[in-house]
Amino acid sequence: MYAQPGTINGTSFDLAVQYKKDGSRYFSVGSILRRAARVKEGDRVTVVFHLTDPNKLVIPEEMEAVLEQDDEARKVWDTFTQGYQRSLVYYITSVKNSDSRIKRALEIAEKAKARALSGQQAKAKKA
Repeated sequence: MYAQPGTINGTSFDLAVQYKKDGSRYFSVGSILRRAARVKEGDRVTVVFHLTDPNKLVIPEEMEAVLEQDDEARKVWDTFTQGYQRSLVYYITSVKNSDSRIKRALEIAEKAKARALSGQQAKAKKA
């Protein structure tokens, strides 16, 4: 499951497509997006999805900015597997407040450089 970019009534979103047991799919539209798109329950909407490669990781702009300014953090980031990067991206994007996302990106960079992220610690123990 990964977020798909798109629009609802022209308002941009990145939402993860959910799967039902019967094979059908849906996505949940939260109250913030509903307000932004001016959508109420029962309204007809226009939804446009922009299909993306599920293997392509989209790094949030907050993390990208940190990595552009910190060469050491970039070098460490580039050693992580895509799956581990994806979990860190999820941690950053799981909060919607931009200040909190920046704080989390900085926290990841500092911990990564100190080899203090949980995945790094587990890998070090195996070595």
